[in-house]
Amino acid sequence: MWSDLITTFALVAPAELGDKSQLACLLLAQRHPKAAVLWGAAAAFAVLSALAVVVGDVAARLVDPAILQAIAGALLIGLGLSATLSAWREEAESVEDVGSARKGFVHTFGVLVLAEMGDKTQLVMAALAAEGTPWAVGVGGFSALWLNAAAVVFLGDRLLRRAPLRTVKVVAGAALAIVGLIMVVQATM
Repeated sequence: MWSDLITTFALVAPAELGDKSQLACLLLAQRHPKAAVLWGAAAAFAVLSALAVVVGDVAARLVDPAILQAIAGALLIGLGLSATLSAWREEAESVEDVGSARKGFVHTFGVLVLAEMGDKTQLVMAALAAEGTPWAVGVGGFSALWLNAAAVVFLGDRLLRRAPLRTVKVVAGAALAIVGLIMVVQATM
């Protein structure tokens, strides 16, 4: 059981570095209170991990992965364009003024669940759970996903001390939109 947990963590953690969920958390942490983003990410990753180990295999047979990928891609395009466009507006509001904790939690949860549904890490967890201890796979996957999200929320502040928020938002927003566009194109092929 420990080997399943460690193996899952070791496979999922590096697979998520620089992934769309990290970019989304970076942007959301600039619009909402950090605690709300972290708890929203934790709830989303708990749901995603549970789905991967409990019904991931069944869902992959029942729902066309291309449909899930196209929806997630469209969501990322929207988030990316929104972030990029908002970077060009002058924002006098502080992070706490932009959104309440509840709104930040719900926004983070929704974005991450939809963006990560059917992602490579869910497929890895589903495959590992089919051959190993499902709860250990779920805990290992959740830990890796949430650790990556927490790192970008906290390290994102250091990045923002060195680079203007507008630049970070434009680059991260453009990256999200490009990843989303690639996902939509791949889903339609």
